[in-house]
Amino acid sequence: MRFTNKQLGLGTIAGVLVWCAPGCGSADEQKPAGAFSGAARGGTGGSGGTSGKGGRNGKGGSGASGGAGADTGDAGETATGGSSGGGSDETGGSGGDGETGGSGGKGNTGGTGTGGTGNTGTGGSAATGAYAGELIPGPDLDCRDVGDSPGSTLCDQGGDWSSGDTVLAEPGGADVLLSITPDELTVVWRYADALQPAYYTAERSSPGSDFGTAVRLDASAVDGAEGMALSPDGLRLGIALNTQFLELQRLSRSAPFVNAGSGNFALINVDAGEKSLRVGDPVIAADDLTLYYSVPDADQGYTLYVSRRQPGELWPLGVPLEECELQGHTTGLRRPTGVSADGLTLFYNDEPRGQQMAAFRSAIDEPFSLFVELGMLGGAQPNAACDRLYFSGPKDGLQVLGANAR
Repeated sequence: MRFTNKQLGLGTIAGVLVWCAPGCGSADEQKPAGAFSGAARGGTGGSGGTSGKGGRNGKGGSGASGGAGADTGDAGETATGGSSGGGSDETGGSGGDGETGGSGGKGNTGGTGTGGTGNTGTGGSAATGAYAGELIPGPDLDCRDVGDSPGSTLCDQGGDWSSGDTVLAEPGGADVLLSITPDELTVVWRYADALQPAYYTAERSSPGSDFGTAVRLDASAVDGAEGMALSPDGLRLGIALNTQFLELQRLSRSAPFVNAGSGNFALINVDAGEKSLRVGDPVIAADDLTLYYSVPDADQGYTLYVSRRQPGELWPLGVPLEECELQGHTTGLRRPTGVSADGLTLFYNDEPRGQQMAAFRSAIDEPFSLFVELGMLGGAQPNAACDRLYFSGPKDGLQVLGANAR
């Protein structure tokens, strides 16, 4: 589904997708009022029942007698209660205010007649009181439209990544993609064993051939890793571990990785340590000059950072992408997973929406202006031509998958 900011409605997912040939709003975004932003629809109210969970900003239905409401709503904002009895257009029966609402006529419930639609729910049935109903993702995450259409981009803005093939010759059924090089020759993944997760790399000679024997990474160096990023040449592996970055290096693709400490991440690690910040989710672009990563504790909720360096230099401190659609929320972060070779498409895990997303922009110095839902694809990363997309997805368990865009 394609959409702009106003049309946007991920939990943790795993597997790897390959996609064939497929930006954001203002800081004026409304703060989500509940634990998960969304709307819900309830039933038709009779006379009010017992108190139910409060909603937010809803219109009460006109009703007969309303039930007494006192139950706390799910992080609601101002569900105004009225006196016991019939609710009016904007208020329900008796209820609290702030984060509590009444049933049988609170902000999100009606007395008799149908309850009004609120941000989290509408009224319950006649004898049961009210409950904020099913969640419909989206309304509280809307951002204002920004900029124009991104125009031509390397990745297809309308690509269909709905199916795929296994990439690993012997998938383990619980494989989670962590990183793959733009040339598609080196892959690193985690086998999500229930007792002890294991991390592996594998090589192949061409994108059309099978990956060779899996090589397990040294557990003492990588156990507990929360994200990994291969350099484009496959000779460095950045790892998010214990709130900072660690780098493994090797002399050739046939050689084993060895621990290089902070490596190219030294400047970022020093700053994070001084400020007691966590860093994670590294993504290294195909030019090896651009790094995306997360700073979950960042000020103002802008947690997705980008660092740009000159050849041969260390990664400098990144700057946040202060765009509405990329802002963190109490319900989760926007975590980068991949970036196109032209830098115009950013793939990220949108935890508040429970989706993998692709953000498009017209130039690397312009904001992202088009946001596309990719569904339940974990860790989506494109190849150099962006005509294949690697990801983790559910298929006979969680496996490394590949899929065509069209």
